[in-house]
Parts: sequence; structure tokens; C-alpha cells
Amino acid sequence: MTRVVDGDTFVIRLGNSELFKVRLIGVNAPESADPRRKVQCYGKEASEYLRSQIENKQVELVRDTSQRNRDKYERLLRYVFMDSVNVGQELIEQGFAYEHTYSIPYTYQPEFKNAQKNAQKNESGLWKKNACK
Repeated sequence: MTRVVDGDTFVIRLGNSELFKVRLIGVNAPESADPRRKVQCYGKEASEYLRSQIENKQVELVRDTSQRNRDKYERLLRYVFMDSVNVGQELIEQGFAYEHTYSIPYTYQPEFKNAQKNAQKNESGLWKKNACK
């Protein structure tokens, strides 16, 4: 069971155990669910895209040992793969999120940075002219 919180965070049940909140490594989607902030440009679109990719589907979570296991909010830090596709990289490539390095480089950093360059070059999603005034 997967429930999307926003464009870079979701809740998943691992096996028959408890629910875990997961934060995608290397991805920063515009805010759409933080009650302390306004919904940002492309926040709802990022959430919907992630929902369309993973909600109620089997996904593979992959830990990156170069990163901490959990963030300061106790969310698991993971890559998510769906049918061998890196979902975080796709979010960036399609223009729904930004590449974001938190403190130290991560395994897929070059691919994620390249995905953002491609999204900018192709004016995808939030990179479209006048998408986010």
C-alpha cells in the first residue's frame, strides 16, 4: 500500500509491518502538503505525477549507503524503482522536481543533475516558459 504525501514523499507498508514515511533521495519537489507553506508552483502536479507512478503499486526501495538511513523528520531516505525505472530521476526529467543534494553526493547524483539539465533544455514541466511566474 502506498499513499503519496507530496511530490517527493510517500507512505508505504513494508510487508505486513507498520507504515513508513519515505523521502526520495536527490529529489526536491515543490511543496504541496506542508501546512506551514503555500502550495508552490507545480507542487500539485508533482504530487499527482508521483501518485500516478507508484500509488497502490509494488515498488522497489533502495538504500544509498552514502546517505543517512533517515532524515531529520525520521523519514526513510530511499530511491524508488518501478519496473527498473528510477522514479526520482523521472520526476526530475519530466520537470516535476529539482535535483537536490542534501549534504554529500549520492550515487545517482550525475544522472539526476543530467535529468534536470534535460528538463530545462526541453522546457519540461516547471521549466516551461511562464510556468512559474
